[in-house]
Amino acid sequence: MIKSLMNTQASYLFFDLEADPATLTPASFGSVLTNDNFDIIERPSVGFYQKKKNYNKSLIKTVTGKKFGSDPTIFKEKEKYMYDILTQADMNFAFHAQCDLITIQRMYKKYNLQMPLISSYCVKEIHDAVSYSEGVKNGTLFERLKRFDIDTSHLRPHFSVDDAEATRLLLDEICYRLELWPEEIIEKYFVCNYNTMDVGHGISRLDTYVNNGLAKLSDTAPKISISHPLQSSLSKTNAWPFFVKNLRDKGINLTRDVEQATYFVSGDNDDTCKREFHLDNVKDKNKQQTTQKINTQQLCSLLDIESLEPPVERTIAFN
Repeated sequence: MIKSLMNTQASYLFFDLEADPATLTPASFGSVLTNDNFDIIERPSVGFYQKKKNYNKSLIKTVTGKKFGSDPTIFKEKEKYMYDILTQADMNFAFHAQCDLITIQRMYKKYNLQMPLISSYCVKEIHDAVSYSEGVKNGTLFERLKRFDIDTSHLRPHFSVDDAEATRLLLDEICYRLELWPEEIIEKYFVCNYNTMDVGHGISRLDTYVNNGLAKLSDTAPKISISHPLQSSLSKTNAWPFFVKNLRDKGINLTRDVEQATYFVSGDNDDTCKREFHLDNVKDKNKQQTTQKINTQQLCSLLDIESLEPPVERTIAFN
């Protein structure tokens, strides 16, 4: 147990993981532990680097500026402390939660360790959900803070502890401007809670959302398959968990397999979608089409919603 948590109940943990993207060799893990007022309790961190006299130039520098090797014992010795940090607070937050959790996921697989259950909310998605501005959505963590005129001169980008602190500053500012607690923002804007068991890109975001509180449906429930372009478009915003929630509320499953689907939903200009080609193979014994192709308007009618976008107001304060 983290020392400061023995007598203090922490609410939020902000974290960042730095690693070599090519080899997944871990460099450092940094975090900022706070109470529910975003007051900092401590900054627990883990360094995975190993100093070498004759270092290989192909190895990257860590955020501490030191060289490191890929000795698996370094990660195996220190991952337990990282796990303890990530499982102490009530809620975890990372700027780009999917990337950090996928990196953790792959590291455990690389070193043949049992995968732990670690979850986190994505502050980038929270900010995107409440903002009109495409400029905000395309911005880095520090670019977003600059828009709020928040001083980050004491922080160094890509230093894990500093990135965790910057993430804390961003969520604190969002909550201040909306006058909402993080839990209220997550519920209102359909923010997804990712975890290491099923985090990934595209459709696995459905699995993550469903496994975090929505009841599983029977195998006989109607199924919908959607085109790759439409899936990609929805999964980049908070429209995805909103879409999934409406499917579940109507008793409909989502499937990758077009041949198993009751409906196939195509977006605009989806003629070249690979899943579209599978429709020709979806025939019953009488050579009749068994999967019905529908567009997004028909999907909205089926789900009894006006739009695939969540019906929430975004604030001008974030432009």
